[in-house]
Amino acid sequence: MKTISISEATYERLKWLKEHPRETFSEVIDRISPARTVDELIVKMKPFEGIGAGGPWKAPRRRK
Repeated sequence: MKTISISEATYERLKWLKEHPRETFSEVIDRISPARTVDELIVKMKPFEGIGAGGPWKAPRRRK
């Protein structure tokens, strides 16, 4: 773990981007940063497996 300094504006942006109260700033940065390698891209695309990505979002069908 490393300590870094960020501006107050950046801090506020990171706070605003958190999806839930327990999400860390490291998790926010990892989530929003672009992939630098194919392996990173594959990991970032994993949540979209089976539903596609890049097109219009469609809710999954509910099972009866």
